[in-house]
Amino acid sequence: MDMDKIKNIRDIIAGAESAVLAYSGGIDSGLLAVLCHEVLNDRFCAVTVKSIVLSEKELQDAVSFAEEKGFRHEIIETDLAEYKEFTENSRNRCYWCKSRIISIIKDFARRENIRNIFEASNMDDLKDFRPGMKAVREQGIIQPFILASVFKSDIRAYASYIGLSVHKKPQMACLATRIPYNEIITREKLFMIEQAESHLNIYGLKNIRVRHHERIARIEVDRDDMPIILANSQDIARIFKQLGFMYVTLDIEGFRSGSMNEAL
Repeated sequence: MDMDKIKNIRDIIAGAESAVLAYSGGIDSGLLAVLCHEVLNDRFCAVTVKSIVLSEKELQDAVSFAEEKGFRHEIIETDLAEYKEFTENSRNRCYWCKSRIISIIKDFARRENIRNIFEASNMDDLKDFRPGMKAVREQGIIQPFILASVFKSDIRAYASYIGLSVHKKPQMACLATRIPYNEIITREKLFMIEQAESHLNIYGLKNIRVRHHERIARIEVDRDDMPIILANSQDIARIFKQLGFMYVTLDIEGFRSGSMNEAL
């Protein structure tokens, strides 16, 4: 990674004086949390908004990494299922959801008398359909990686260079992205998705998505990992059917982030 970019990020953080980070525990927010903690010390706090779109594994990963690196980490819970703007799952669901999360973090920042809020999107996030990005900018949230022109490859390279345990962590997205737009989101669907992906994790796959098409589960994995799915197909089908799926399919195009946006 270009060390000038790291210097720029540190300068952006230092200029904030105090900050709260919207923190998911993934590689992007994990690296930004470490940099914020190094620069701001006790004037920094990471906040995770716990909801039904965040899997238990991702939450525990976020908690473990914060404990490992010693930065302050707060968890605030919200029930997105109470809001029709979320459950109706329009193409702007991400905009509404992100707005809700930001408002929760802003309330926390005001209570703590913290001046700024950071978010860890990078330049690659500008390439896809991401309505949540509009919410971030409308709310005046600071995006240090984008301001410093940092790409995902830069983040992985620097995280590896400094030995962060998350440097190989696969890219993740909220569980709601597994449900096609305009299909109602329910707790039951999200539970099925979470449990199905949790089962696939036991096979050591790098990238996993279980897309929920009512009675059909569409599995996306990297092409190199498809033989693993096929070799364990009977076990996978048995577990998925116990969860409530009738049919279990393997997408021959393989894993691609944001595949639900193809329908747009």
